[in-house]
Amino acid sequence: MKFKLLALALAAASVLCFAGCGSSTNESSDSSAQAEESSIAESSAEESSTEEASAAETIPAGDFTVSGNGTVYLSTAGGTTEDGNVPVVSASSDTQIKQIGINAHGYDGTMMAYIYIDGSFADKQQLSDSQATLDLSGESLTEGVHKVEVVQYTGDTVSADNVATYQTMQYEIKY
Repeated sequence: MKFKLLALALAAASVLCFAGCGSSTNESSDSSAQAEESSIAESSAEESSTEEASAAETIPAGDFTVSGNGTVYLSTAGGTTEDGNVPVVSASSDTQIKQIGINAHGYDGTMMAYIYIDGSFADKQQLSDSQATLDLSGESLTEGVHKVEVVQYTGDTVSADNVATYQTMQYEIKY
């Protein structure tokens, strides 16, 4: 009798073990399907941001003058760009990233503001009456004076013909 109960208990334990393994496999395939969907979604998001960035990789060619409503200025530990000042940002040759403030007043918040440093796309932000940060890295952290241009375009086309707002300022990196 003890032998039959022991055999029955071992059989029940084996069935439970195999059932557990089976459900684990289904969960594993479900999670790998979710991971695949997630990776496809991330890939699509990266492609769309790459398309947006490449569309505005450099500022469109044109002879721009300060235009549009609102004001924007940079703020650093060395001062601000208000009244045409050129603030000094201290860094070293091995600095990887540095953040400075960007302050906007009276900008049209319905349009995106494209920010270019030395003619190259640096960031895209929705400015209105706001404060944000601007990351400096790579070429924008090399020693010397750098030009920052903030442009808002009418419509969805990044083009010199569609400039609604244009402002420019400078900062200097010193090692």
